[in-house]
Amino acid sequence: MTETDTLPSETAICSPRRGAQIRYHFFQYYGLGRPWLATGAGWVPPVDVYETDGEFVLEINLAGIEPEQVHLEFRANIIMLSGVRPESGTSTVRCYHVIEIERGPFARTVELPVPVDPATARAESHHGMLVVRVGKINGGDAHGCSSTDSLEGLE
Repeated sequence: MTETDTLPSETAICSPRRGAQIRYHFFQYYGLGRPWLATGAGWVPPVDVYETDGEFVLEINLAGIEPEQVHLEFRANIIMLSGVRPESGTSTVRCYHVIEIERGPFARTVELPVPVDPATARAESHHGMLVVRVGKINGGDAHGCSSTDSLEGLE
């Protein structure tokens, strides 16, 4: 080594292979916790929504995120959720070969067919799935569903 050669610092991040470089640079630049990301940019978690006679149930895939770190907001028949999936691990030197797990801020808006009562909302976490249950304001039958529409028993 010559005097002009330098060793990588402890906080160095190695560039990924060519296929992941564009995505890597996008998240390296935009995934720095900027507050505006939670309003529409960032990543979007997958959600399943179903209803029963008295409530709607949302199952949100949020592995690696503590339920207390998820913000839920209710507006009539709209449910908005947001939060941040933190970087994992303690090493400051990372050489990514594959980047498929979304990190940083996320936001998701779900529109329901009828208004819900935020006072009835409750959430629990099961194996990385956040399950949110919220009662319908007027209760009643499932909207646009019949017992023949159910996927129950197909597993």
